[in-house]
Amino acid sequence: MSMIEVVFSVNPQNLPGLNRLASQLNRMRSSGFISDWHLGRWSDNTKTKHGILFDSEEDAMAAKAQVDLSTRSSVAQRSPRSKADGRGAQAS
Repeated sequence: MSMIEVVFSVNPQNLPGLNRLASQLNRMRSSGFISDWHLGRWSDNTKTKHGILFDSEEDAMAAKAQVDLSTRSSVAQRSPRSKADGRGAQAS
């Protein structure tokens, strides 16, 4: 059986981001959301993308969707609201 490789964005770049990704994947594995996963290799020279290998296409798709969702959620929470939309902080 061949393994399925999925490339994930790593943020922050390099090992801190890869450790964050590994922690997310380990939580998914512990909860039974996916089965085992295996490190692939860096997909770019700036170390912002890393391949992860999965035993099944279902696990690969589920992990990619969950990581992408959590990444979008955390970016949305960190993004400051602009003053133009009326919800930004008021200067005192």
